[in-house]
Amino acid sequence: MHLPAPKNAVFRGPHPTQLASPISSRVFFNILLAFRTEKNMQYNPYAPPQAPMPPMMPQGGPGPNVGPSGWTVGEAISAGWEAVKSQFVTLVFTFLVSGIPNVVISQISGAITKQYADPGNPLQMFSEPGYWIVTAGFTIPTSIVAAFFQGGLIKIWLSAARGQTASFGDLFGGGRSFLSILAITLLQQLVFVFSLPFLLVPALVFSTGMALAPFYVVDEGIGAIDALKKSWGATTGQKGSIFLFQLASAGVLILGFVACCIGVVAAFPVVMVGMAFIYVRLSGNVGEPSGFGGPPMGGYGGPPYGAPPAGGFGGPPNAGGFGPGPGGFGPPQPPQGYGPPGGYGGPPMGGGGYGGPQGGGGPQGY
Repeated sequence: MHLPAPKNAVFRGPHPTQLASPISSRVFFNILLAFRTEKNMQYNPYAPPQAPMPPMMPQGGPGPNVGPSGWTVGEAISAGWEAVKSQFVTLVFTFLVSGIPNVVISQISGAITKQYADPGNPLQMFSEPGYWIVTAGFTIPTSIVAAFFQGGLIKIWLSAARGQTASFGDLFGGGRSFLSILAITLLQQLVFVFSLPFLLVPALVFSTGMALAPFYVVDEGIGAIDALKKSWGATTGQKGSIFLFQLASAGVLILGFVACCIGVVAAFPVVMVGMAFIYVRLSGNVGEPSGFGGPPMGGYGGPPYGAPPAGGFGGPPNAGGFGPGPGGFGPPQPPQGYGPPGGYGGPPMGGGGYGGPQGGGGPQGY
């Protein structure tokens, strides 16, 4: 049993209420915060497992589509030139490596058709059926090799046109789009042949309207027919501008040949990155910027806790709030050891005081 402290008692430690109050308040606050957090997150421990979050969209690729935008011939050539200046090694050497197989095939074809040449009449061989048979026979392997490398080159040109870092390894990554690009290439050659009696006018229209088809194949992973349709639709009202770009590209290539045929090594990537720039503007496929890519497809979605159960999670216990503990908290009790001293008690029984010192005189008490 503890005695109440006198009014003027001085304690040598913190007041008893200072010991109990912060702890009780902190515990109550944490319980209330946990309850509100669960309520806001709608956590349901009995919900079935949710589907996993969709994967992040890989960097590069078509990315978000912002819709077609305008362009000029000067912008396209300038974009190609700036890309070649900043990524010269990748853009130039991928072009050189892709051309090596066709150079070998061309040398073999030239050695065979040389037998039809007449030194006195250089044009005589063009009238020989054997010349055209050999030339047509070697056109097929040339087109196959070109179609394989074109898929990788387009990936590189698109990366450069979008301001991304082109990768040399993409040169050999065109296998997925190989057949579709080969089909488009063979169709272009057939249109060219059948356009000869018409002064190549159908071939010019086809080349401007279908110029973006290989880019659609590589960038969106679609087939040749769908790519041709998309290219024709994207170039509606733009064929004249694309034709002007093709004329400007021919001028750039001629300047490259004039520079001792060395400049064409850089001129060709300038032209093709410019064509990729036109595709990005007309298709609206701007691609993902360098970094970690965009958000997951479909957004990040809500928390994977599932829906709350029917009727909600219910109210607090006993439907009357948390309330005080059983019996209430009551007034704070002083801890052991803080009460006043028990005193010295009264004098010894029998009175007389405490007595004097032993062996001496003196009074018999105080």
